[in-house]
Amino acid sequence: MTVPPFPPSDNLYKFVALVGVLLIVICQLYPVNREQELAIRLIQVNGEVNQYNIAVGHLNEDAAATNAVLKNFFAGNKDETMARFQTKNRDIQLQLSSLEEKKAEIAELDRQLTKWRVIGMLGTIVGVVLAIVGFVLWYRRVQHPQDIILGRQAK
Repeated sequence: MTVPPFPPSDNLYKFVALVGVLLIVICQLYPVNREQELAIRLIQVNGEVNQYNIAVGHLNEDAAATNAVLKNFFAGNKDETMARFQTKNRDIQLQLSSLEEKKAEIAELDRQLTKWRVIGMLGTIVGVVLAIVGFVLWYRRVQHPQDIILGRQAK
């Protein structure tokens, strides 16, 4: 079995060019799809944050009303008024904790969106470079010499 002196570069150049084209397509489609999913989730989380903000506002109003009652409490209602105040305070703390968790989720979703945009851009750039290099090398080193040979044979 004889080994050819040069690897079959025709297939290599075409392979590089087609990998570049495939990379362009993948880097345009997949990150966009992923961005859409993350954007939808971001909208949902923003809606939840707005709901928490409204709930915290209502709880603050209730706590203010309870605090006003606390200032004017009667000796017999002291324990009941304090219990109401503490319950409202705990509810506010729980809502604020959930709100902070949702804000952290928004920050993470935003980071992921940025990451996918960067991956898409870099992949597209690499794909364009591979496609250009592959097609140019294929044309200059394989196709153009074959065209010259064919032209000479036709004369």
